[in-house]
Amino acid sequence: MFEYVRVIFEDQRDVFIAGKKMGRTNRKFRIGGGTYTFDLGEPKDYSPQRQKALVEDTTEDTPLEVHFAKV
Repeated sequence: MFEYVRVIFEDQRDVFIAGKKMGRTNRKFRIGGGTYTFDLGEPKDYSPQRQKALVEDTTEDTPLEVHFAKV
């Protein structure tokens, strides 16, 4: 079953999960349910450097939102 995630950041960046590009910031994308570690790659001008989140019980209309801040 698919789950939905939107990673929020003020710039358009690639979103990485376990080192693999999985989507773009501020756009919704689909992944399987589970626990994932998200980061935005290089340059490391964001905080936190990575975030671990459980992705479950989302819908296309209510994706999990993972927020990063520019530093």
